[in-house]
Amino acid sequence: MLVSRPITISILIVSLIIGSCAPQLRGQQPYPAPRLTGGEGWVNTSRPIRLADLRGKVVLLDFWTYCCINCFHILPTLKRLEEKYPNELVVIGVHSPKFDTEKALANIRRAVLRYHITHPVLNDGKKAVWRRYKVNFWPTMFLIDPEGRVCAWRKGEAPFEVLDSAIARQIRLHRKKGTLNRRPIRWDLEQDRQDQTPLRFPGKIIVGEEGQRLFIADSGNHRIVVSDTSGRLQTVIGSGSQGRSNGSFSEASFNDPQGLALSGNTLYVADNSNHLIREVNLETKTVATIAGTGKMLSSYKSLRKISTTPRTYPLSNPWDLVLVNRKLYIAMAGTHQLAVYDLARKSIRPYSGNGI
Repeated sequence: MLVSRPITISILIVSLIIGSCAPQLRGQQPYPAPRLTGGEGWVNTSRPIRLADLRGKVVLLDFWTYCCINCFHILPTLKRLEEKYPNELVVIGVHSPKFDTEKALANIRRAVLRYHITHPVLNDGKKAVWRRYKVNFWPTMFLIDPEGRVCAWRKGEAPFEVLDSAIARQIRLHRKKGTLNRRPIRWDLEQDRQDQTPLRFPGKIIVGEEGQRLFIADSGNHRIVVSDTSGRLQTVIGSGSQGRSNGSFSEASFNDPQGLALSGNTLYVADNSNHLIREVNLETKTVATIAGTGKMLSSYKSLRKISTTPRTYPLSNPWDLVLVNRKLYIAMAGTHQLAVYDLARKSIRPYSGNGI
């Protein structure tokens, strides 16, 4: 909830601060939004964007970088907001890099495609906009009202409800003032210019124990592809639609599957964006969920004990898997920790890492 003075919220042990949209921001009046100049190219738009061109819209600036798992955590929230306010809200990603390779526009373009980002993204390779807005943390968001003033900001991940409330308030205020522009804006999306390919950003690959099969996490297509070693297709596991359904190979669904581990005719899948571990029976051609609740782990305290009900044990972006002596080790990218699933005992527990 937005209040008249900043509040501190603890999420993933990061201190997140949000300023009020009315009438003060950290004890200051709303101020003119700094310009977006000094970047090194744009993605998802055919021309550079000026904030002056967006007067009448509520604008949400998202400072992010594609190596930051916390930045990806908020992408579904941004998507929900864009879908809820298609004519009132404009989201702009400001990609301010942490590492040198993240400065390349081609790499940013691939990240935009991989994560299905459909709003404009500025390559802030020299961090000109980052410095102008005095940012020091990924992700950080700024809310700009339809008159071009910064009215709120937030450091760190933000719940949908918090952002939704602030945006809705600005829409109400400026509808009454007559300063809201609801004319739709169409963007020149990168994904609309891409050719169809058999695989889309495959994340992981393993070789079957007999050395005759390849198991490929076709991450961008939300499925697992099985081929022989010459690349000839044998089986597709998953419908290709984002989801978390269990069932037959054609009915089951994944969301950005990553790490894979194989034991006989059982394939284990790190279902990254679903925060689940999936079990694929290659004989019966079915998929089941064996660990995770489907909601992202949001408290490190949850990892400090063993659980004999793995499907009630929250996970956070399981990214890779290793199977050793009937124990499945899980790299949880979202909390920077390892967990271990004991397949014989059907139990799961923390293995390594304090989350920092």
